[in-house]
Parts: sequence; structure tokens; C-alpha cells
Amino acid sequence: MDVIVAHVKADFDALGGLVGARRLYPGSIIVLPGGEQPGVREFLQLHREVLDPRVPSEVDPETITRLIVVDTSTRRRLGKAAAWLDLPGVEVHLYDHHMGEEVDCHPVQERRLAWGSVSSILVHDLRERGETLTPVEATTLLLGIYEDTGSLSFTGTTPEDVEAAAWLLRSGGELEVVSEFTRRALSPDQRRLLAEALEGAETLDVRGVPVGLAVTQAGAYVDQASVVPHRMLEMDEVNAVFLIAPMEEVLYVIGRSNSDAVDVGGVIRELGGGGHARAASANLKQGDPVETRERLLRELPRFVRPEVTARQIMSHPVRSIRPDATVGDARQRMIRYGHSGLVVLEEGRMVGIITRRDVDKARHHHLEHAPVRGFMTREVKTVELNTPLSELERVMIAEGLGRLPVVRRGDVLGIVTRRDVLRALHGERYLTGSPAFGPEPAPQLLRERLPANVQRLLAQVGEAAERADAKAYAVGGFVRDLLLDVRNLDVDILVEPDGIALARAVAEECGGEVAAHDRFGTATVKLPDGFKIDFTTARTESYAHPGALPEVEPSSILDDLRRRDFTINALAVALRPEEFGELLDPFGGRVDLERRRVRVLHALSFVEDPTRLFRAVRFEERLHFQMDGHTEGLARHAVETDALARISPERLRAELFRTLREERSLAAMLRLDELGVFAWMQPDLRPDRDLLQSLEAALGWWKDHGKDPLDRCVIYLAGLLAPLGPERAAQTAESRLRLPPPDLEKLGAALRIADQAAGLLPAGATPAEVHRRLQPLRPEQLVFLRALAADCLEASAVQVLDRYVREWRHVKLEITGEDLKALGYRPGPALGAALRETLEARLNGGVEGREGELAHACAVLNRFAD
Repeated sequence: MDVIVAHVKADFDALGGLVGARRLYPGSIIVLPGGEQPGVREFLQLHREVLDPRVPSEVDPETITRLIVVDTSTRRRLGKAAAWLDLPGVEVHLYDHHMGEEVDCHPVQERRLAWGSVSSILVHDLRERGETLTPVEATTLLLGIYEDTGSLSFTGTTPEDVEAAAWLLRSGGELEVVSEFTRRALSPDQRRLLAEALEGAETLDVRGVPVGLAVTQAGAYVDQASVVPHRMLEMDEVNAVFLIAPMEEVLYVIGRSNSDAVDVGGVIRELGGGGHARAASANLKQGDPVETRERLLRELPRFVRPEVTARQIMSHPVRSIRPDATVGDARQRMIRYGHSGLVVLEEGRMVGIITRRDVDKARHHHLEHAPVRGFMTREVKTVELNTPLSELERVMIAEGLGRLPVVRRGDVLGIVTRRDVLRALHGERYLTGSPAFGPEPAPQLLRERLPANVQRLLAQVGEAAERADAKAYAVGGFVRDLLLDVRNLDVDILVEPDGIALARAVAEECGGEVAAHDRFGTATVKLPDGFKIDFTTARTESYAHPGALPEVEPSSILDDLRRRDFTINALAVALRPEEFGELLDPFGGRVDLERRRVRVLHALSFVEDPTRLFRAVRFEERLHFQMDGHTEGLARHAVETDALARISPERLRAELFRTLREERSLAAMLRLDELGVFAWMQPDLRPDRDLLQSLEAALGWWKDHGKDPLDRCVIYLAGLLAPLGPERAAQTAESRLRLPPPDLEKLGAALRIADQAAGLLPAGATPAEVHRRLQPLRPEQLVFLRALAADCLEASAVQVLDRYVREWRHVKLEITGEDLKALGYRPGPALGAALRETLEARLNGGVEGREGELAHACAVLNRFAD
């Protein structure tokens, strides 16, 4: 296992180094030895679940194979983790920018550069490797750079630090978050203005949202006075602050907001200024402070919307466990649902919460068999449905809580997690790189890219969902292709809570027929015009063991999207009238579409279902996308750790053959080979790329001239396995893929054609001789023979093969045996021989027309009679 560790009393640069290194080492874990600086601790209160740092006691030293040390070169700063440097067989890698420190970690790989921060070094390496970051990762690295370079102002700042910061901003780094956690000292004038503003500040309740307002006395100009309302926003429990400050005959009105509840830009624009929703200002040459205050108070309610509450952002359904269940049961349930904590219920009442850290602690002491009640937290802080977002954030930071159950009269209705709060505070793009609801596709894309009848149908589904108090979304490939402007009318509707019920309602309204599958919660509606639409009940799924078929149960829309294979398929378009056309994108799929990348939703994706590796390759080639570095690393790791062996040979064959049927099947095969799939099938298998390219050309040749149906999958498989020889190729196909006997026969016949090629088309052979030799061959053999032509045949023989496929194999006699029997000839072997000789004569140009054929056949029969 790869473990990444930083120094004790970690600052933001150490944290950024940990996060950046984890991207470079897929599957690794990050460890903070302890004593983090206050700002880092505050940051982690909200970001702990996203960044998932561990402490030394949560790591089993015996599992460590590689130790990556960041932001220090000396063991004395590693705390308890220093002992890991001396473990046998542990390989140490080092990343640091402290050039004056003694290097006593004994690294086998070292990256020490005199840059302003170690985060910049990691960013450089990530860029070199073509990695992409989530905005949270980019923000964490950006915090590291800004802290250690004084916001790029210290003398030790290098051009590389500036370039790294720019790249992180382009990757979604949030300066608003950086500003929140890196505070600069105020100047004397700024401190004076802040004190005066605080002395006269008032807190207003505007539509239930707290807003601060301060008016100061006239005074001298204060440089960068905008920092004052920003500090006031930090100090007071308000969502926005307005400062009205007359300075040197100019009235300055400055607004700052920390949430979407207050659009300070809208208010300031009404006063003659400008800015955006979170920051704005106006410079009024002839403004009166009292009059301006009154006008601001009149305009303010129009630009305030009630603060988001727990009801709107909570996750549901709440997953629970009994207090007498074992810690091992709790762990399996967390894995099943992808949760990091469970509510503990006894007789329907909440008695505690158990988290993944509690479970890990128990496992560390080999207590998986112990009951949950021994490790759960009993004193649980709860919130109500109408608790505002600002209060949720305050409680989480102040009390260090990762989840807050939402209750009503003792019943647990939902749970608010750190992710829910971060998503509400900063938007979906902060967590995943894409907004949850963007301006597109919106109804405009639906109108532009879908036929009118499909638009009407989707609207009807949404209206039916609203009447049934259900949620309905178009999902998956339909949405992906809509955004890519690729025609796809395979419409899948995801419904919460009952897809079958909504399907029946839509069918009744539209006069359609329903085929329901109660066991799976799915239904298909066939409309009178023949159009079909599939309905599915939102569900979650888990895997009893890696490679197994999934187990499913009803759940929420978000849970259903979470179970998808890739972010680009975890997209949904809302259909209810009030939100029709809005895009639900909880995992950043839209940005991945824009960046043309295939990205898994979680690190265990290929372990849970290794067939996703084949799907990833198909999407790469079909859409001209590419796996991001993290996903490709996980795919390679899955192959290297024998994850494919967990798939049944039949499923493996099905996935491989689906890939071979793709339009860009050759490129897909080469990509699978690059990922090590074929070497896994047979360690000494090295596919012949020239042969595969020749097979692709030969298949095109057959499509143009042969036209008869053939099995392209078997042909490509024969090409893949050809380097093993016919016998071992057949053994590999049977053992790894369970290739059925008929296909095994096709495979062997195609591979054996190489040894027969020269004898099939001898120099000087007549058309009749060519026909006699080639007519028994299967289409697969002819294609394989054409692919081998460059190496096995003379140019003249290739021309003969082409002519046979285009012309000679289609030549038929105009006469039949019935014509000869009508002339008095008796049935028998002679009749068949006469027809064969007549066909050969026609192929060689010696016979033409029906009369000529009859005459030639009669002459042959008369010769037999003599």
C-alpha cells in the first residue's frame, strides 16, 4: 500500500502536497501525523470527508510498501510516522522545497526544488502527467501555494509557483475559499475604519436572512477599504454586509456576501454601482449617507431570497443499523451504500451514529465482531428541517461534526453531510467540476435537438410525475448524447419512488401498452406510433464480492446516479414542469464531456465491476474521448491485480465481443492491449498489430465485395490470438472466454488458413480450379486469407482472390438437374458430375447461355453413357 505523509503541525502547503501526491499515486492514502495548524483544522472540519486524511493509528504498518514524504526532508518532523521509514521493504519517495533541511529519509526517488511551495512541485508533475483535478483538490493546492508564498508576494516566489497557481485557477480553484482561510493583516487606516463600522453596525432580518449594515462618519480616504466589510462578514453571523462610508467628498457603498441568499451586486447596481452577486461597490460623487441608507433598505428585499435550509440539501433515505449489529456489519453496509456513517436506530428511535472512523478503529483492534453500540457516538447533535445553511456550517465547524441528522418529532427524515453543505455553499462545480443545475441543456437544447413528438412525450411524463408527486428524470446515454448533439432516441426515465406506477399512468394517458417487470422495478411503454420509452425505479446497488452481479434495492435519484459507471453517464434532465430541462450533474459529467474524458465515479469502480474497463475503452473510441490519468491508473491496477479473473468467462467474452463490434474496433483492441488485458489473458500474448490492421482492411474489402454475413468478432479474435498458434489460441479462447464449439471451429479454421494459403491459389490456376479450391471455405477464412495476402501470396494470386470474391463465386448455371431429367436422363451421380463440369466450363469461358449449358451437359452425360 502507498502511504503519503507530511510533517507534524501541518500547514496548508503540507496539506496541498498530500492531496497532490495522492493524484500521482492512485490508490494511496494520506496521513497527517497530528497537530495541524488552526486554519488547516478549520478547513478540514468541512472538507474531511472529501479529502479523507488519516492519522497514524489508522494505518497498519505491515501493509505499507511505499512511503511518500511531502513538505519535509527530515524524520524528526514526521512524528509517529517516522518509524515507518525503517520498516523492511518500504520504498521512500520524497517531495520537498526546504533546501536547507538535512535529508535523512533515505529516499530512492527525490524531488527537491527551491520553489516557493511543495504544492507547486506537485502541480508541475501533475500537469506533466496530464492529470485533471477536482475543484476541491485545486483549491487545497492553491491554499498551499498562497500560504507559503504570501499570496505570491514573498521574495522566494518563483515563476513556477505563479504558473502553478494559474493552472489551479483554470482547474477550478476557488479564490473565495483561499481568501477565507488566508487572512492578511489590516493597515492602521483599515483597522480604524473597521472599528468605526463595527461600533455603529446593525443587523437586519430581511426575509429571514441576516444582513449587516454600517454607516461611518466622513473621513480621509482609506486604501482598499473593501477589506473592511469582508472582515465584518467574517466576524458577524450574517450572510451579507453593506458599508456606507463617506471619504473625501465621495460616498463609497461596498457590499460583500458569503452566500447566494443575498445578491449584493443587484442592490449596488440599483444605487448606480456595479459588481457581481458576492462583491460589488459604488462610488457616489454627491451621495448623502442617510438617504443612501434608506434607498438601500428599500431595494434590498428584492435581492434577498430565503436561505437554503436542511430540508433542501439533506440526503435521503437515511441508512441505519441496529445497535446490536456487529461493527463488521456496519462496515459492509457503509461499503454497500458508499456512505461514511450510519444512524443507529433502536425500535425506530435514533440512539447514536457510527462513522467509518469508528469502524476503522474497531478493526484496528480486531473487534469487527463487537456490537455497534460499543463504538457509536451516543450524544448526537440534530437539526430541524428549517435549519438554515449558515447555522449548519457554523455547527459543523464549531463542533467538528461531519453529519447532522435532520429530525421531526423524533423521526430521522434525512441527514446533512459535509458534502451537502459544501455543495450548497460553493456549488457542485466546487466538488466535481460541474454545476448541479446549469443553464444548459435547458428547454432550448431539448427544442433544438429532439423531434417534436419526443419533446411532447417528455413534457407529458413530467406532468404525470407532478400529479403523482414523483420525481422524473431523463437519464444516462440519452442525456450524454443530447449534450454532445448526437442523435439518440433511446429514452430512459428514472423515477422516484415508483417507475412502474408512472409508466402505467403515462401509458393510460397516451394510449400505450405497458410491459412491467416488478422484480426489477422497470417497465417499457410502447406508444401507438411504435415509439418505446423505458421507466426505471431509482435504486442503489452493491456487490456481494468484486466481480459479482449487483444487488439492487429502491433508493433516491442521487443514489441511482452514484451507481453508474462513469460521470458522463451519471447525468439527468429534470422533467417536472417547474424545472423542465434543468441538468442534474452531481459528479461533474458535463465538464468531463467538455474535456472529452472518461472518469469513474469512485476508486473501487473497476474492482466492483471489472467489465467497466471494456466500457471505458468503448467510450474512448466511440466518442473520441480519453480516460483521465486517475481512471487509467485504476484500470491498469485492476488488470495488474487480476481483477478480471473475477468475471465469468461468459461475461468476459460478451464484453470483449461488444468491443469488437464497435466501429473503431481496431483502435479499441490496441487500447486494451496497451492496458495489459491481452497479456493478462495469456502472459506471452503479444498481438500482431500489422495483422490486425490487415484484418480491418480485409473486413472492409469483404463489406464492399463479399457482402455475405460473417462473424467479425471471431475474425478479430483469431487475429488477436494468432501469435499463439492455432492450438494454443483455441485453448486460450476456450479457457478464458468459454468460446462455444461452433465459434471455436471458425476460429481454428481461420487460423489454419495461413498454412494452406500458398496451395489454394497456385500460379496459373484457371477460374474453375480457383472456384473448386475456395468454394468450401467459410467467409471468415476468406477474410483471413485476404489479410494474410501481403505475406503469403503473390500479387497475381491476390488479384485472383479478389476476382473470385467479386465474380466467380457468384456464377450460377441457368440450367438445373430438372432440365436434364426432362430430356430423358436418369437421376444419379452422372447428373451431378455433368452439372459440375458445365459450371467449370462456364467459369473458364467455354460455355455461354442456357442452350450452350444444355449442350455441354448432354455431351458429358453421353460420354458417361459410352
